[in-house]
Amino acid sequence: MDRTAIASNKDGNSVRLEHELVQLSQNYVQHALQNQLVTGNLLKLRLAITGRTV
Repeated sequence: MDRTAIASNKDGNSVRLEHELVQLSQNYVQHALQNQLVTGNLLKLRLAITGRTV
């Protein structure tokens, strides 16, 4: 909870929905990319250790 937030809406809510949705989307893309990179690296390690991909 941000106690320094200033209410920007008439209802006293300081959440900017558009900003939160952009942040959520960016986090999703970053997570998906990092997940693919880690998965790829683990597959390469498996291949190097065992000599097979599965």
